[in-house]
Amino acid sequence: MKITVSGQPSILHEAVELVHAFVNQLPTEQLTVPGPCSIPPEEIVRIRDLACSGLNPADEELQFFFHGHPFEDNRDGQFSLARNMVYAWAQEVCSDADEMANFLLHYWKTHRGTLRVRSVHTYGLYMVPDEQGRFQDLTGEISKLPLSCILQMQLIETISSYELYLPRLMSLIRPVIARLKTLLSPWIQQCTPLLQRWVQFFSEEENFRKFFLERSAVDSELPAEMRLCPRCFWPHVAYVFPSESYQLLNVHLAAGREPGFQEPREEEIALENRDYLILRQLSSADRMSMLIAMMDCPMTAMEVSRKLDLHPSSVFRDISAMGNSHLLVQEIKSGKSTYRTNYTLLEKLFRKILCRLENTRNTPGR
Repeated sequence: MKITVSGQPSILHEAVELVHAFVNQLPTEQLTVPGPCSIPPEEIVRIRDLACSGLNPADEELQFFFHGHPFEDNRDGQFSLARNMVYAWAQEVCSDADEMANFLLHYWKTHRGTLRVRSVHTYGLYMVPDEQGRFQDLTGEISKLPLSCILQMQLIETISSYELYLPRLMSLIRPVIARLKTLLSPWIQQCTPLLQRWVQFFSEEENFRKFFLERSAVDSELPAEMRLCPRCFWPHVAYVFPSESYQLLNVHLAAGREPGFQEPREEEIALENRDYLILRQLSSADRMSMLIAMMDCPMTAMEVSRKLDLHPSSVFRDISAMGNSHLLVQEIKSGKSTYRTNYTLLEKLFRKILCRLENTRNTPGR
């Protein structure tokens, strides 16, 4: 596998995250994690104030693009239209903001009408073209998402008229982009040794295989190429942008994270909203039967429907929901998608539950 390193972050994504935090008045601690190359919170405040000078967070257009909408299934995070516009189909990642915007627009024009909603998360929809290039009912797919009706309508509008809304978004944040290039430069230079340590880490195939499966919930042949770049405003380990064929993996690595698979800290043992979502999914007898059927043998949705004598529409709906929560791993072989139960995720979840119970039992006074 070929590993290449870009010393520069995607400045468009950095700008969107900073403005999102600015408009929604998020604590600066949510933009980063403590680490060897992390930007300290007080420095982030200085960078934010300088980069966003002249922006009014109450401005109607800024609110339209950046207002953080809660999910209606009570999961963590906020969904904004601006985030969706720069993450939804970012198959390639460019450090230059205009190049990145041009790629996004070209991709949308090329695949317009065939994009399917595979999942929804804090940073937007994950959309991929239909494997057979068939027309997709975008309105129908978005109407099923755990988002408010007004946000669903805005989402359909911004995706359908992407060629109009992307330039508007770019014009809003262009001053921020220009300032960030200078403001982030000294911090980005500090990331070079950290990126090289990640290169050494990923050179071990088993490390790369585990990372790829955890981040994508897709089990396929390992990508032929991985491109690494630093990420200043990112509170997680990494964000992964896979190409359609999964032969290229663009990975944004948080400046505050050292290579490795760290054991969860005490505060990370607490159950998250996604954990409760998974537990609710496990409460269905039909879904449990599906998970058991797909435990050892990857299957298509139609194969599951026939094997368990379940209605195809309910099977497709449940597979989509369990795929979104990573209860299922998608396997892509010879262009065909099958699904199998993510035993590793279940094992981790129940280990977390047991650790939580054990810690509570050992706490004095309880």
